[in-house]
Amino acid sequence: MPSGEEKDSLGSTQYFKKNYMIALKNKTVITAVDEKYEWMLEWWYDNVRYNNPDLSITIADWGMSAKMVEWAMANADTYIPLKRHDKHPWFHTVQLVIDSEYEYAAWIDADCEIVGDISRLFDYADDEKIGLTWDICRIPECFASGVIVAKNGGNDLLRDWSNLCVAGTERGPQEALNKLLREEPDYEIGYIKIMPGDYQWLRKSLESGHDNPTKKIIHWTGPLGNDIIRKKIAVREGEREGPVAYLKGNLTDLVEQ
Repeated sequence: MPSGEEKDSLGSTQYFKKNYMIALKNKTVITAVDEKYEWMLEWWYDNVRYNNPDLSITIADWGMSAKMVEWAMANADTYIPLKRHDKHPWFHTVQLVIDSEYEYAAWIDADCEIVGDISRLFDYADDEKIGLTWDICRIPECFASGVIVAKNGGNDLLRDWSNLCVAGTERGPQEALNKLLREEPDYEIGYIKIMPGDYQWLRKSLESGHDNPTKKIIHWTGPLGNDIIRKKIAVREGEREGPVAYLKGNLTDLVEQ
């Protein structure tokens, strides 16, 4: 269960819950999809809500269908209409974090599965630093862009990163970030707080046999990750319709051998 439902030292669940909700009031998680990937949005949303029922959700429209726009407007705490980009809307990822109306904002890719309480995620952002995790599956290692946490619009690194993204000269936000860090290595020292891998456990780590029972977010990257998400959605929909043995995110159960 989310940590906000635990008891405090005095055994008062109600008091602790109230303060937990106040602490989350100024925080949001953000994602965005276009029509091609909107099929995974409700799955992403359900996972956030189940594990973090008091956390505000922001959904941005990158070209969703009219039906999904209607759904997002009805279910998200904050809905942001379409903002076009000449190459790909994902170049607006970082700017969504900067422009958030909340004091703390966390971008989480739509192909990430939230499997636990992520309320402490926001502890990794302050007035000087943004929170990021390592992409340990790349050689050399670099920072991953699937989860980004910032406070009050972030810092100079976040703004320079957004400018480079919007310019559209790199493949995507992750490549833009790591290009910027190669050119300005001081940014890594003074502007980034490194988060535990639990806040973005990568599919490739699971494939190589590395797992952690304390992980909070699994990033199901790439086409194989999309296939795993589809299977998870199919199982969940089957559960709603009748008795089905639920496969609890075990990679070996979900991926055809």
